[in-house]
Amino acid sequence: MLEVLNVLATNSRIEAGCLAYDVYENVSTEEKLFIFETWENEEFLKMHQQTSHYVSKSPQLRKLALDVKVEKFSY
Repeated sequence: MLEVLNVLATNSRIEAGCLAYDVYENVSTEEKLFIFETWENEEFLKMHQQTSHYVSKSPQLRKLALDVKVEKFSY
């Protein structure tokens, strides 16, 4: 899973509008990861969701994950 996340994070960070894309591991358990993405605006996020790396890697992550929780914050 970390290999897939690394590819996704590396490619996402160079996209226009990506302010941050960080992956955090829980120090108490290897079973929990936190992905924190910051996009300049909704338009850039939507463009990101159409990139080849997102389209190919996102389904791989969902297959590997036991549970996925998505929270979206706007400010």
